[in-house]
Amino acid sequence: MEQTSQMQSMIEEYLVKLIRPVFLDVFKESFEQLFDEAMLRVQEPQYYTREALCSKLDISKATYHNWINDGTIEESKLGNKVLIDARKLDRKIQESVVVPGSKKEQVKIKPKKK
Repeated sequence: MEQTSQMQSMIEEYLVKLIRPVFLDVFKESFEQLFDEAMLRVQEPQYYTREALCSKLDISKATYHNWINDGTIEESKLGNKVLIDARKLDRKIQESVVVPGSKKEQVKIKPKKK
């Protein structure tokens, strides 16, 4: 009986030594992937300034102001800064229609229904 217990203990130790490195490698890969994805989300802008938005969408300041006035996009004020929520904008862009342009495609955001 004691011999069986010792044998079980030796087998368990062997399995732990055998499985541990494989488990750690898999865990390390999964952790690194999750960490990389989290870092990408953190690096994405949370808000755009007027200038950054115009540059991102390749629109003029006049178009920007038209979209603000007709409710197509919304501004938020934070202190003395005017910002546009990046997540809301990205949702609008995903819902929008892509219009082929002469040099490159431009995003046309659907106006807000009144």
